[in-house]
Amino acid sequence: SLTRLSATSVKIQWGGITGATGYELYYCATANGTYQLVVTASGTARYYTHKNLTGTKAYYKMRSIRVSGSQKYYSNLCAIGTVQLK
Repeated sequence: SLTRLSATSVKIQWGGITGATGYELYYCATANGTYQLVVTASGTARYYTHKNLTGTKAYYKMRSIRVSGSQKYYSNLCAIGTVQLK
């Protein structure tokens, strides 16, 4: 879920995925722009506060990571949603 904390910060919360060893959170300032990695969180993390945002909206996607031996496996860039900032 996405919670607007102010015109420049958003709290992103997510549920855990069985077997995930981490999560990658991506952000974009426009609907059709290029998403950029914001944070790689541990498998036990369930929220992140994204600060110092600019623009009027914030778009988010996330994917889970599972490490097995020396291999990393990723889920598909899952859309979380959009938040109106201003």
